[in-house]
Amino acid sequence: MHGQVYELVGDRPLGGAELAAAVGARYAPGSLAQARAALSGPNAAPFQPPMLVATYSAVASGFLDAPDDGTLPRLLGRPPRPALEVYAGTATPSGPADPGPADPSPARGYLPAVAGGV
Repeated sequence: MHGQVYELVGDRPLGGAELAAAVGARYAPGSLAQARAALSGPNAAPFQPPMLVATYSAVASGFLDAPDDGTLPRLLGRPPRPALEVYAGTATPSGPADPGPADPSPARGYLPAVAGGV
């Protein structure tokens, strides 16, 4: 296993509606430009909007659509936890951690997505 590169995915693809529902956010399919605008609030670090928009673009293009071929359980030595369960336990729809009550960012409570993905 040393010196190898692995592309690890879960047992099934997850969509934006499922991810949003898991954290109590609303799902709003839209364009990459809309996603960038929603993520570019005053509390966003300069690298965050382009990084997240690139991720959204890759997911919308089907990058994560292939189910795991057994590599992840083999590497873990056990079945992986369900991805949606892990996501729901760690993600928050409210944007950056504790941004404060005066945060006017449109990304608070909103998980932007691009049509056909995320």
